[in-house]
Amino acid sequence: MSEASGDEYCRNAESKLTSWSFFSSRREKVEEASDLYIKAANQYKIVKKWTKAGKAYQRAAELSLEVSHGKYTAASNYVNAAQCLSKDDPAAGMASYQDAVKLFLEEGKLHTAAKHMQTIAEMSEEAGKITDALIAYQKAADYYEAEGGSATASTKCLLKVAYMSAEARELEKAVEILEKVALSCVGNNLLKFKVKDYCVEAGICRIGIGDLVACKKSLDQYAIWQPEIVTSPEFNFLEALVIACENYDGEKFSDAVTEYAGRKNLLKWQTSILLEVKEKLDGEEEGAGDLT
Repeated sequence: MSEASGDEYCRNAESKLTSWSFFSSRREKVEEASDLYIKAANQYKIVKKWTKAGKAYQRAAELSLEVSHGKYTAASNYVNAAQCLSKDDPAAGMASYQDAVKLFLEEGKLHTAAKHMQTIAEMSEEAGKITDALIAYQKAADYYEAEGGSATASTKCLLKVAYMSAEARELEKAVEILEKVALSCVGNNLLKFKVKDYCVEAGICRIGIGDLVACKKSLDQYAIWQPEIVTSPEFNFLEALVIACENYDGEKFSDAVTEYAGRKNLLKWQTSILLEVKEKLDGEEEGAGDLT
C-alpha cells in the first residue's frame, strides 16, 4: 500500500512539473514537486524500499537546485538519499554523500561537510577500500580544521590516516601525522597526557623506517616538547629499541618489546612493524655469524 502511494506521489510530482498554469510560476511547481518526492520517499521508507526512497530523495535534491538558495536543502536531501541507498548499495550511498559534501562546502558548512566526509571514509574502510578511506579521512580532517573548534574530530580523523598509513607501511606519512598530533597536545592540559602515546607510536614507525640517527633526534625533540616524558615507560621503551638496533641485538630488542607489552597492549600494526624489525636484526646476527 505504501509503495503504491509512493509511486503515486512520484507520478504526481512529474505531472506537476509538466503541467501548465497561468497562476503558478516555475518556482512554485518545482517546490511542490520536490515536496511530493519527499512524501514519496517517506512512503517507500515505511515498506523498506530503500533504493526507491533514495532515488526519490535524489530527485527532490535535483529540483531544489533549480530554486535560488536551494543548495542547503538539496544537500540535506542528498544525505537522506545516501542513508537510504546505503542499505542496498553502499557505493550509490557514498556517491550521494559526495554530492551532499560538495554542496555543503559551497555553502560554507564545513563542519557538516566534514561529518559526512567522515562517514564516506568509514564506509570505504568497512568495504576494504583503504586508499579511498585514507583520502576521505584526510579531507574530513582538513574540513574540521578549516572550520575551527573541532580539534577532537580533526584529530580522530588524522589518527585514522596515521594508523592506516602505518599498516600500509607509509611510515614517513604516519610519523608526520603522529608527531603533529603529539605537538598539538603539548600545551593542552586535557590532552598533554596523550603526548607520550603519540610519541611512542611515531617512534615505532621511525624504527620501522630504520633511520637510527633520525630516531635519536626525534627522542631529543620529544624531550624538548615535554621534559617529563624522559622518565616515562614509553620513552625508555623507545631508547631500548634504538640501542638494541644499534647493537644488532635481536634478543635485547625482543626483551624490550616483551617488557613494554606487559605494561600496555600493542596494536596490531605496531606489533607487525616491531616483528619485521626483529626479523631484520636476527638476519643481521645470522649474517655476522656466517662471516666469522
